Amino acid sequence: MAYSAKGAIKEIYDTQEIGNFKKRVFVISVTDGQYTNPMALQFTKDKVSVLDNFKIGQSVEAHFNIRSNESKGSWYVNLECWKLI
Repeated sequence: MAYSAKGAIKEIYDTQEIGNFKKRVFVISVTDGQYTNPMALQFTKDKVSVLDNFKIGQSVEAHFNIRSNESKGSWYVNLECWKLI
């Protein structure tokens, strides 16, 4: 299932490499009514360079999937971005 959110880019972090896996996290500020909520998303693998075309403060629409995985009895949830416009 795909989701989307609109907001302004608050942070763009450097690419992290773990073995042969790459990820790059960014944060957008999403306003829902009177409240602003920061949302951390990530690009992985060959899509980490997508963020090179964006800058902090820019308004964007992020399209993403929700992914989860288990490791040593703990669960982790990621918002895996696949398109940013």
